[in-house]
Amino acid sequence: MIKFIKYFRKALPFNWKEYHDFLDDDIDGGTDWKGVSLQLNLNEEINITTENINILKSVFMYVVSCLDDGSYWIINLTFNKIKWFVIEDDSLPGLRNLFNLNDISPDYTGGIMMRKDDLLKFGRELIVYPVFQKRGEIDIVHGNIQFIIKFTNHFEINLLSTDAVLLKEIVIQMMPGKIFIKQYRGTCLNIEGIN
Repeated sequence: MIKFIKYFRKALPFNWKEYHDFLDDDIDGGTDWKGVSLQLNLNEEINITTENINILKSVFMYVVSCLDDGSYWIINLTFNKIKWFVIEDDSLPGLRNLFNLNDISPDYTGGIMMRKDDLLKFGRELIVYPVFQKRGEIDIVHGNIQFIIKFTNHFEINLLSTDAVLLKEIVIQMMPGKIFIKQYRGTCLNIEGIN
């Protein structure tokens, strides 16, 4: 079952403001949030190929499968009050169809709740969404634990959590691979081979 929830912040298992303070480089306060960025390459060039999408999708599927407990996942644009579809083209047909079938305007600014099977079905389009719609980031939040899978317009996946042990366990399982792992500022997971 898929639900569109305009006021998704109420459904999040964490304080939205504290999370956004962690993302804000200008705010240097204590936080429980830790994060890593999973990148296909370390240069600034975005190379969207079927192979690269498949690599990121396999990472996404792995993380979702590790964390899934049958609860909902909440999908939202990282920066609130942004319309989902600002570019009208034929990209992202599955997501566009989902909006159409549920009679949801492309101007919608809320979140979407769905379970694992639906989430994985839309995985490929969620990965490329920030690049195709020229939107900065999209968050996929676990419904019960403080864990976020973030897709960015840099064509990478970021993992964020207040549970450093869980984050470390997931990162270790993905090493070595075809991705580079970089830690967010203030994050130190003590894993050999990552920055």
